[in-house]
Amino acid sequence: MVVWIIAITTLVMSLAFGVFFATTAYGVLFGAPFLPTDKRNLDHMIALSELKPGDRFADLGSGDGRLVIAAAKTGAKAEGWEINPYLWLLARARAVFAGVGSRAEMRLGSYWWENFSGYDVISLYLIDMQMPRMERKLQAELAPGARIVSHVFKFPNWKPVEKRGSVYLYKR
Repeated sequence: MVVWIIAITTLVMSLAFGVFFATTAYGVLFGAPFLPTDKRNLDHMIALSELKPGDRFADLGSGDGRLVIAAAKTGAKAEGWEINPYLWLLARARAVFAGVGSRAEMRLGSYWWENFSGYDVISLYLIDMQMPRMERKLQAELAPGARIVSHVFKFPNWKPVEKRGSVYLYKR
């Protein structure tokens, strides 16, 4: 009996460590490390987004999907882009369990190749060196009136119209 308990405990710990290591290593090698947005800043991002039912919302680097799920709960059509397959799978499962699977879509891959011209709100939690390129991309693609919320990192040339905590709101 003790041997089974030790074996099961070892297996569970190995799987947990393996998923953690794979998730962290993947993010460092191919994008940014996964840093989940805390509840307070998530609430700021949703509030500043001023989402309405029917709005199109995109979260770039969506991690475990928490912001996509929160946006979908407002009635918006929410989509998240995540390059890490482990986080993408977790985000898909979380959306289903949250009951927003029909309004929350998780996409596996890079957001750099997407065109965001049809979106009302874009959310970002990128790294500093990606912000100039993203600023140019969104300036070229978004329609006037589109909103961008960025956690922590600012665009080099656009001026935020509002700030709450470490969340910046920009309007195109």
